[in-house]
Amino acid sequence: MVVYGEAQRPRVVVAGFDKSHPFASVVERYAGTVHYLDENPNIRWDSWDAVVAVGFAAIYAGHVRVLQIGGDPIGGVASRQTYASALSLTDHIGEELEIPDRLPDDLRELVKRELIPLVDPQVDRSRISPTRLATNDERYLPLLHDLDGYAFAALYLPPLGIHACLYLPGNTVNLAPWLLYAFRLWSDDLPDIFPSQPEWTSNPTWMTAEELSAQSDAAEKRAEEQRVMAEQRALVEGSEASLAQIRERVDASERQLLTADGPPLVAIVHQTLEEMLEFEVTNVDDGLAEGQAKKEDLRVADDGWIALCEVKGYTRGAKLSDLQKLTGWATLYAAEAGRPPNAMWFVANQFRGTDPSTRQPLLQGAEEYLEVFGQQGGLAIDTRDLFRLRKAVASGSVSAEDARAMLMGSTGRFEPPPTVRP
Repeated sequence: MVVYGEAQRPRVVVAGFDKSHPFASVVERYAGTVHYLDENPNIRWDSWDAVVAVGFAAIYAGHVRVLQIGGDPIGGVASRQTYASALSLTDHIGEELEIPDRLPDDLRELVKRELIPLVDPQVDRSRISPTRLATNDERYLPLLHDLDGYAFAALYLPPLGIHACLYLPGNTVNLAPWLLYAFRLWSDDLPDIFPSQPEWTSNPTWMTAEELSAQSDAAEKRAEEQRVMAEQRALVEGSEASLAQIRERVDASERQLLTADGPPLVAIVHQTLEEMLEFEVTNVDDGLAEGQAKKEDLRVADDGWIALCEVKGYTRGAKLSDLQKLTGWATLYAAEAGRPPNAMWFVANQFRGTDPSTRQPLLQGAEEYLEVFGQQGGLAIDTRDLFRLRKAVASGSVSAEDARAMLMGSTGRFEPPPTVRP
């Protein structure tokens, strides 16, 4: 899978200090990408590789490696099941120092060079309490401890929260050798993320003019990449905002063919037939006097042709009794107009609270009655098909004239052709 927009690795989150701190320049020199958590705590942890923290930081990303300077050990809290590996910071008195025998040679030399001169046991009493793990357990390796086992620094695999941590005393001042060691250590498992060799060759002091020129060119290209990505991100955000606005408008208009009942459903059916399919439509209720018996909802006309149209919405299936009312209104219309209507349309939005794709056909199981209804010029129209017909006209795949002909030429249950219902 190709992933676009990946930042340069290793991607390091900084916690507990800002860009003015002396550690900041060290992290920025050796890390591929740096994010200051104090400036913006909202990040996607899965996109980051490591954390350099001064003091405790709340991190819950099981893959992250941590270099911590002082504070309560990150990930040190344990459940009852992992109590033996729980880590905590405590004050302890003990002046003698000891480097464990099982430290590898390069780490032993680093501890001698960086920690022994730094640690003053008479002053530095904040130490990691001994765990209940065996002395050779790979989950916990003290780097320097007193004779009671209380550690000033340690490598550990915490019981939860993060993957691994290199913990240093809070008075550490020289971060660079520890960060480089951590990168080498972590590269054993993740060579594609962490550099395995000291990065002094990336220090401009020891780079050739050719390297500096190439580095500058790469930096410019990365900056251009970020600029283009930012532009594209802005375009995507604009398109998504436009989509949200359109969806909101559609929800309040044509999609009501699939969701509404009562007057809102009558209104959107009226608008669809009149504005999109170009019928002449009259709302019959608008012309009724107060107290006058209700008739069909709409009368739909086209050059002398006329259909009586009843519109209903249902939370469950459509009712035959509502369809049957049309035959009575057709008789009444014939008496008033001197001729019967050309058609009777029963437009129904059934199961309106469900996904339209899962709804059963309109009046399923009433095939015999639909056949009789069709012989009388009746047509049952599912609002799903009216939505599809409207969509086809709007897209230009079907003309309004052809859409009218489909409805006017159908009886029984409306079955739109494949051009409308693929």
